[in-house]
Amino acid sequence: MYLPSPPTSGTITGQGFDSTYGMPRVDYFDNDHFLIESVYATSVGSGGTSLQTNLPDLSYAYSGTYQIKVTNKRSDGYYLNLVGSATMTGWGR
Repeated sequence: MYLPSPPTSGTITGQGFDSTYGMPRVDYFDNDHFLIESVYATSVGSGGTSLQTNLPDLSYAYSGTYQIKVTNKRSDGYYLNLVGSATMTGWGR
């Protein structure tokens, strides 16, 4: 992702995305495992194989590798059902 001019939204593909109890949360962590930002999916595709999300404000982030984790909301209201993770590379800063 080009950090000085990132896209405003994106699609994450995989499986197990579930909006039954609320939209999945997408967390962005830096290389030191610190939480940078969290956003919520705007929609989940049928079959739970994709989700649409707005991207967070990364205007203060530096070039490097980031970990993205997607978590479904459970029936008790907590986001503890980790669906999966992926690596993202940011550059330009």
